[in-house]
Amino acid sequence: MMKHKIFYTIFLFLIFTFSISAQVQKSLKLYAIVGGQVNKFNSQFNTNLPSQITSFSLGAGSGYYFNRLNIGTEFYFSNGTNSNSNFKVDYSGMNTSLFIGYNILKNRKLLLEPALGFSFLNNKSIISNKTSFQNQYYSNNQLGLTPSLSISKINSSGIFYGLKVGYNFSFNANSYWKDENVEANSMLNDNVGSFFIQFTTGSFLNLSKKKS
Repeated sequence: MMKHKIFYTIFLFLIFTFSISAQVQKSLKLYAIVGGQVNKFNSQFNTNLPSQITSFSLGAGSGYYFNRLNIGTEFYFSNGTNSNSNFKVDYSGMNTSLFIGYNILKNRKLLLEPALGFSFLNNKSIISNKTSFQNQYYSNNQLGLTPSLSISKINSSGIFYGLKVGYNFSFNANSYWKDENVEANSMLNDNVGSFFIQFTTGSFLNLSKKKS
C-alpha cells in the first residue's frame, strides 16, 4: 500500500512539473561583448603614473530565460596601458561571472534587465621602468559581486543589440598585489573593483515547443 502511495505521489509530481514547464516560455541568448572598463589603482604601483587605467574589453556570454527570469554566465578580457617618460603599466584582466537577471518589461522585443552576478576578478599588471629596464609582475585575484543594468532590442529574426553598464565590487575592498618576482604579497594594496560599459550583440533561440 505504501509503495502505491509513493508511486502515485511521484506520478502526480511529474504531471505537475510537466504542466508548469509547458507554461514557461524558454529561450537561450548567445552574445558577444565589446566595451571598456575603468580601474583606479591608488597605489600607482609606486610610480608617478595616473591611478586610473581605461581598458578595452572583449568577451562573450549566454543566458537561459524562463519567461522573464534570466540565468547566465559571461566572461570578458580587458587590456589597458598607462605610460610616461619613466614608467609603463600594462594591465590585463579577465572577469568571469555567473548571474541572475530579470526583464522588468513585458515587451518581449525590448528588454530592460537589472542583474546581479557572482564574479571572479583576475587582475595582472606589468610595471616597466624605462630607466633601469627592469620589470615587475603583479597579480591580484578576488571574488566579488557585479550588479548591472542592460537594455536590448530584438528584431524579428531574433538578432539583438544591447547596452550594458555595471560595476565589479570586490569582496576584499583593499587587497595586496602579489609580487610574482618573489612569489609573495607586496606592500601595494588596491581596490580592484571596476566600472564597465559594454555593447552586446547576438541572437535569441526559442526553446519552447510551438503548438501545432
